[in-house]
Amino acid sequence: EFMAAVLRNYGGYYSTFAYLAEGRRMNLNLRLPCVNHGGMSFESRSDSVQVGLTQIQGLRRGMAERILLERRQHGHYLDLQNLVDRVHPKAKEMEALVRAGACDSFDDACTRADRMRWSALYARRCSRSSSKCDGRGTSKAGGLQRGLFAMGAVPKPPSTDEFKAERMLELEFEALGFLVSAHPLALHGKRIR
Repeated sequence: EFMAAVLRNYGGYYSTFAYLAEGRRMNLNLRLPCVNHGGMSFESRSDSVQVGLTQIQGLRRGMAERILLERRQHGHYLDLQNLVDRVHPKAKEMEALVRAGACDSFDDACTRADRMRWSALYARRCSRSSSKCDGRGTSKAGGLQRGLFAMGAVPKPPSTDEFKAERMLELEFEALGFLVSAHPLALHGKRIR
């Protein structure tokens, strides 16, 4: 709990990486942000620390709040389409969520590579229909868009192999600005040897 509290309050003298490295030395499991299990900021979960949605670069605080509120009111998200239909993120926010691994908990047999391709199709759909992907997700009645107000389904791209481990770490670093899944030197392992 101490490490989660320090990280939640933006540490002190040291960077986020330094506190995460210390957490690893303390044998804490570090978990990526998650739309189904995470919170706004760093949270303690028994012997682990869960990174919060607000750590994802490119995800507005208002969207993180909407994701959590919608989850509390209507349960876990089933897949990418379900997430989009319920909270209507901007295309860049959807990409950031996928890039950070925040959608990896979906039981949809998709790889992160599949999800990245899906988010690109979503971005294309948004560029054709900007009113449905404005990040506000409200109808004239004031509630979240559902059913009749929802944008049509984004087609699921053909399945592809998962990214290589190094690419997964690069995506994580791009989305968060630090690594959760491995030590930062793992990105440079080939060059170091």
